[in-house]
Amino acid sequence: MAAFITPVLSLIDRLIPDKAANDAAKAQLVAMQASGDLQQIMGQIDIDKLEAGAATGTKNSFVQFFIAGWRPAIGWLCGLGLLWQYFLAPILEFTFHSPTPKIDSASLSDLLMALLGMGALRTVDKIKGQGSGH
Repeated sequence: MAAFITPVLSLIDRLIPDKAANDAAKAQLVAMQASGDLQQIMGQIDIDKLEAGAATGTKNSFVQFFIAGWRPAIGWLCGLGLLWQYFLAPILEFTFHSPTPKIDSASLSDLLMALLGMGALRTVDKIKGQGSGH
């Protein structure tokens, strides 16, 4: 914990030039440490670091999949389904004169259009500055 407090105290010295406000900020930091609030904040910072690493792919890729993986996964599955239905299956049928499994492309396109619509809405939210950024 002392490893955390020393840099924060020097940061307070640099950011708050007023002596009274500087002393008050340091006293509040010491009070937070004594009451255990600082320990709780440090725990939350550790959780935030894990989540930030998962979002950027630097740590814990299993967690990353559950944070940001479902939309890309469904998008790739829709893309692969459409690739099969409109490109690969016709080529294989023509080449081997044999029927291939069909995919219900109406449901697939409904799902893909819904994903694209949600993506567009999320982009509008980010432009407006709304949402949590995930």
